[in-house]
Amino acid sequence: MKRQEFILSSEELSFALAFCQYDGLASSILKESVGDVTEEGIELIFQTASRSLFTKGILLNLDEGKPNKAFDEGFSEILQDMATSNNMFRAYNENENG
Repeated sequence: MKRQEFILSSEELSFALAFCQYDGLASSILKESVGDVTEEGIELIFQTASRSLFTKGILLNLDEGKPNKAFDEGFSEILQDMATSNNMFRAYNENENG
């Protein structure tokens, strides 16, 4: 079995979760990473994140009627597992504090 690895920014992960209608988890991740942002700011962040996911080949289309078909199959499974799991996931924050 081929192992897939996805490396995402918190903004990319938040966009993907929001697109799949996991808004609560998406907003908590986004708030933790960028703080309080206006709705216009969130729109700009998500535009950039969606372009980045397209470039990485993770986001395949933006048909909001079919969020399950929007992402690479393996990535869609990860998003669903993450949103419905009671377990924590590990993230790495690169800043001056480590």
